[in-house]
Amino acid sequence: MQVSGQHGQPAIKPLENIRAVPYSGGAPAHDDKLRDRKVCVVNSPSFESMRTAMIVSQLRTSGVNDPRILAAMGSVAREDFVEEGRRAVAYADLATPVGNGRALLPPEVLGRLLERADLTDGEQVLVIGGGTGYSAGGLGGMGAGGGL
Repeated sequence: MQVSGQHGQPAIKPLENIRAVPYSGGAPAHDDKLRDRKVCVVNSPSFESMRTAMIVSQLRTSGVNDPRILAAMGSVAREDFVEEGRRAVAYADLATPVGNGRALLPPEVLGRLLERADLTDGEQVLVIGGGTGYSAGGLGGMGAGGGL
């Protein structure tokens, strides 16, 4: 993702081929909030378009605007950290199950955590309980060093 828009904001490409569909990520039948939720799915999966949509519709609209965070989260392939059958909803604004009772944090939550960490380049970070490595990828994209 290119980071060179106005006021340090990422330059965003137009969104194409995106439609809203019901979320089928395994929400319990009694959980009305999740059962009735809709997510954006790209008709012909372009994960780059999904990452751009995540930046525009989830992070920037919720106040996560640090160019380092946007660039880091725009460059880490979230779809590589979920099961094959969930790749199409990897960028949904939901905790995405990854198996064994674990889930990727929703993008907005991770973006806010990264923002609150207020990291400087080269700062060492220890990620505890980061089962997939996605959070560590975001930290690494921001110039932080460390491990799982």
